[in-house]
Amino acid sequence: MNLFDAREKGVIRICIDEAAGGVFSGRIAAPLLADDEKFGDAADMLLVIESYLDAGGGPQAFQRGRTFGGNVRKVELCDEIREAAYDARGKLATCAVRVTTRQNSTWQGYVDMGDGEGGVFFASALELLFYIDGKLRK
Repeated sequence: MNLFDAREKGVIRICIDEAAGGVFSGRIAAPLLADDEKFGDAADMLLVIESYLDAGGGPQAFQRGRTFGGNVRKVELCDEIREAAYDARGKLATCAVRVTTRQNSTWQGYVDMGDGEGGVFFASALELLFYIDGKLRK
């Protein structure tokens, strides 16, 4: 499955621009996002993607998430597919991610780094982070 070249509404691109000391930062590009959303670290990246999925860019959560305080990240969606999102690339690495389900308060899906090695299925957001971190350390 070549997800990296897929031009589908459900594919999210994680564009990693910087990485130092095990912390990576960059942008999230998705076809329904009004513009790329910057993230400062892995936790921020997860919040951006979760907000995108909640706003209608992905599968509905099977359970309502809990929030503590008013620190919820909001993203702005656009009415039409933004073609530029399909071509977004990070300075260090780019991941194409398709979240297929959101069960047990986490995500399940498929990730492809576009490195010719193919992608892998992940069963949680933590597995996704481990995969990305492993690829960045190579």
